Amino acid sequence: MPRSKSERQRRIQEFEIHHCRLRMTQIETMIAEFDRICFNLGHQIEIEEMRARVTDPTHFAYPTSAKAARKRCAKLLRSADALKLEHARLRSVAAKRGQVTKAWHIWREPVDSNQMTWEPLHTTTVRGAN
Repeated sequence: MPRSKSERQRRIQEFEIHHCRLRMTQIETMIAEFDRICFNLGHQIEIEEMRARVTDPTHFAYPTSAKAARKRCAKLLRSADALKLEHARLRSVAAKRGQVTKAWHIWREPVDSNQMTWEPLHTTTVRGAN
């Protein structure tokens, strides 16, 4: 059955919005997972430092496993930052398409006190808001 051009455009736009929302959800899940892994790595680092009684990463006797965990955590945080940028980009694309996604987030203390991390609490979509 032939469809009008406007109907096809509307369906394409709906598909793009749905794809953006799906990708945003996946990104939020990945960010939360990276934060959880970093939190667990922080505990492992603390345990290794207590076991070795050395807390200075530059000390020659600092545990190798703690060094590796610190590097892994730093890489995960960098990846999470890149995902946050991608999330913001997708959010702006969804807003340009006629829908704005509003997410309320809870803040919690990260492993590294210099950075704040977030986890999505819940998300709602407002139609036609620009």
